[in-house]
Amino acid sequence: MKNLFLSFILLITCISCTSEDNPEPVEREYLITISNDDKPFEYWLDSVHYSTNGPISVYVPERTQITITAVVRVVDDVIIIPNIKLYQDNNLVELRQITSGFFWYQIP
Repeated sequence: MKNLFLSFILLITCISCTSEDNPEPVEREYLITISNDDKPFEYWLDSVHYSTNGPISVYVPERTQITITAVVRVVDDVIIIPNIKLYQDNNLVELRQITSGFFWYQIP
């Protein structure tokens, strides 16, 4: 009887420790939108390169590094820096400007 009781306790313990009770953590994804006043730009999500002629929206996981570049124009000896905007979950974020045509941001 004692062995039966111990077997029952062991079974209950094993059932309560299954992976269903401890699901794998799900990495959160964020909606990002990148625009450049409807002008072409290129961007990298981590090390994957993309090119587009207009705004894009895509879901990216946490800690994704985003690098964006666009053509810098000169008009009447005035440098016109691209008007790159990046929204994370519909909130405008501040980009770090690497050079006049390169911008960087990392999803926290």
